[in-house]
Amino acid sequence: MAGGYCLSKSQRHKCPGIQMSDGCLGTDCFCCVPDTNLCINKPACTNTNGTCLEKAYWTDCNYEVDSSLCVGNACACCREKKCARSAECEDQGGYCFRRRKNPSRQHVCHGSEIPSGCGGPECFCCIPDPGRSR
Repeated sequence: MAGGYCLSKSQRHKCPGIQMSDGCLGTDCFCCVPDTNLCINKPACTNTNGTCLEKAYWTDCNYEVDSSLCVGNACACCREKKCARSAECEDQGGYCFRRRKNPSRQHVCHGSEIPSGCGGPECFCCIPDPGRSR
């Protein structure tokens, strides 16, 4: 599906791209996907009826983007969760994200944020800087 191949965990250094824990049979192997530009759904994205989008298409998502649920550079899962994009956010070309308790999983908005612009107190609207959105 994504052009990957299986390697043993001891061969991690031989993978030139994305390393995925699922996709191969066995306990001592992983799937190596050489093309880091592909957006691949993790099961948590698929299980919430989401789909992974490239960064250029995040502003097309009417719900929440979550970059922790996809594999690939600048990819995020568009999934119906707690956030829903308001008309104000959509009119300004924004997309929704949720504040995380774990800072390492927090989405970084490269632009301006509209608090509660996506239907809830923990949901923010990110209006990307014009030069960075597409």
